[in-house]
Amino acid sequence: AAKKEAATKEAAAKKEAAAREAADQKAAEAAKKEAAAREAAAKKDAAARQAAERRAAAASAKEVAAREAAEQKAAEAAKKEAAAKEAAAAKEAAAKEAAEATAAREAAKKGLAVAAKKEAAAAKEVAAAVNEEAAKAAAEQKAAEAAAKEAAAKEAAAAKEKAANEAAAAKEAAAKEKADAKEAAAKEAAEQKAAEAAKKEAAAKEAVAKKEAAAREAAQQKAAEAAQKEAAAKEVAAKKEAAAKAAADAKAAEAAALASKAAETREAAAKLTEESEQESARTVAAAENEAAIVLQTARQEATRLTEEAKAKALAIEREAEARVNTAADEFSKAERLSAGITAEIRTREDAQAKTQAEFDRTFILNFGKRGELDKELKRLKGEIKQLQKSLEKASKAEDTARAALDKEREYATKQQAAADNVIDAGRVSSNKVLLASQNAADKKITQAKKAAASAAKASATKAKALLKDAEQLQRKADSLAA
Repeated sequence: AAKKEAATKEAAAKKEAAAREAADQKAAEAAKKEAAAREAAAKKDAAARQAAERRAAAASAKEVAAREAAEQKAAEAAKKEAAAKEAAAAKEAAAKEAAEATAAREAAKKGLAVAAKKEAAAAKEVAAAVNEEAAKAAAEQKAAEAAAKEAAAKEAAAAKEKAANEAAAAKEAAAKEKADAKEAAAKEAAEQKAAEAAKKEAAAKEAVAKKEAAAREAAQQKAAEAAQKEAAAKEVAAKKEAAAKAAADAKAAEAAALASKAAETREAAAKLTEESEQESARTVAAAENEAAIVLQTARQEATRLTEEAKAKALAIEREAEARVNTAADEFSKAERLSAGITAEIRTREDAQAKTQAEFDRTFILNFGKRGELDKELKRLKGEIKQLQKSLEKASKAEDTARAALDKEREYATKQQAAADNVIDAGRVSSNKVLLASQNAADKKITQAKKAAASAAKASATKAKALLKDAEQLQRKADSLAA
């Protein structure tokens, strides 16, 4: 009895130690899961902050480029205004000189021929010099304006390209960091779950092995004790009188039968306990496999939602970019049209100035040539007037195209914000799916563990009843043997 009690206590101690070890292991696994979750959250926050900083840098670069373009346009407008004032002053001086020349010719008609001719010749020379200087100034101004426009266009194009490159680099880096953070978190979680599953399986095998060893040891000890008792009973029976041999043999046989039945009952109790433990382990393992499948499906759904949000955001951005490019092309066409008309006006103004100079140099009585030159001057003036009207329309079209371009740029900015919102919404939906699946998986495993514990408890109750029956049978066998 003392040996049985000691064996029972030892088995109970081993079970308690195994239970404590399993509890410690579960606590350690829970701590690892919590640490991994915190680390993943920290990585996501860092990636989000870096993406926001890059977007802010890209927006700042765009704003700087816009300011530089506006300042360049203002400088060009000031240069154009100065050139126009200078050309007007030159024309006014030329007109004044021409009036003086006309007065000189009138004086010549009244009899002052020699002096008037000299004075007219001098006036013509002065007018020619003034016209030449005005033409040179206009040509220099045109060249300066063309160079300024070309430099402004190059600077604006470089600023736009730089801003676009910086924005694209910021987006690409933010997307790469987000993907790397998600992939690292998923890989770490998978490795941790695999390690946890391996630890659980090893702990379960170790507990089963310990229980089996304890059961075998107890069975062997009980068998040895039964054999010792049986030998003692046989020895006592042999020493009894021959008259009581038949009764003793009968009692010994009954005792042996009871002892055998007790051993069978104990073996059935041990087998029931072992099968219950194996069934509990299978139940928990099946639940963990189902939970893993649920989590895998949820991760795939989360990835799909994220990719779908990215695709929608990219479509929004591309649509806005296409509209901006279309408006920019229209604005460039309007600018080129205005520049072409302006060049034609300048060409005809140059021709007008040359024709006027030739008209002024032609002898007053050369009516044929002067008539042709006068017709040419009228034709050039008409064309210049018509071109100026066309330039006015082209300028209005340019202003309209510029306003449309600004509007499309504002629309693109709003669409960029909308694309960011779509990505954020996709991330929120993905996180919701992952959280719901994690809760479902945890619930499934918890329910399986509860069911396994309930089944184990019922099996333990049955095994306890069997052991109690075996003990009663053994006591009867011992009593008969005694």
